[in-house]
Amino acid sequence: MWWQQDGAPPHWYRPARDFLDNHFPERWIGRSAPLAWPARSPDLTACNYWLWGHLKQLVYRRQPDSLEELKISIRAAFAEVTNDVRQRAIAEFDPRVRLCAEKNGDHIE
Repeated sequence: MWWQQDGAPPHWYRPARDFLDNHFPERWIGRSAPLAWPARSPDLTACNYWLWGHLKQLVYRRQPDSLEELKISIRAAFAEVTNDVRQRAIAEFDPRVRLCAEKNGDHIE
């Protein structure tokens, strides 16, 4: 498994990078990482352009009243993301990469 950072200032904090070096040795992506990734690079992964927003909608359909209800709601939301839904999100990857290339890396949304 690999870990990817987006270059946000908290991710540049030395203890954060030390943590990643210890838990994902040579397997993390980001600013000053084993695999360099420029800050503010386009987010093309299904998680960034779709999954987190989709999960947030599912989690907050009904406002959780406690931390325990929030945890239950998060687990239930992840359970609703079926293989079919994931495959459709993955299928959108290639067109997004092409659009990003057409825009010379500029914003695509």
